[in-house]
Amino acid sequence: MNYWLVKGRPSQNDFEGWLRPNRRDKWRTASPPTSWAAGDRLIFWKSAPDLCVIGLGELTGIGRRQRRGVDTWFSVRYLSPSLSRPVHIGALRRDRVVRTASFLKSGPAGTVFPLSVFQGHRLFALVRRDNPFVADVWPNLVAPAPVVT
Repeated sequence: MNYWLVKGRPSQNDFEGWLRPNRRDKWRTASPPTSWAAGDRLIFWKSAPDLCVIGLGELTGIGRRQRRGVDTWFSVRYLSPSLSRPVHIGALRRDRVVRTASFLKSGPAGTVFPLSVFQGHRLFALVRRDNPFVADVWPNLVAPAPVVT
């Protein structure tokens, strides 16, 4: 199982309206990961000006990969409502596990960013800390986040 962060602009994405548990939706990306698969865990990010984790979901399907520069569609199922207490970029940059994640680095824009298993677990722990109602989303991760040495 892989973890991915999916970025969306608030000017183009109605997170508060879309994020409803079990609601299905389609997203698109010009650079689809080669290693993603149905069932992978998704963490949704609200881009500037908000810069925060806003919800959780899972990848349910992948459209036919398109040639470079043409968007590939992918299907998601939202697993949480819009978080009542989003996790903002400052908290993520202070966290020793998450601060090295590719989505926090400057560089080319993108929609889908890989997270390591440790980063995925830790990010879920940070979300759960301020939004305890999400514990049932991924119940196998309710134990403390793994320790990285």
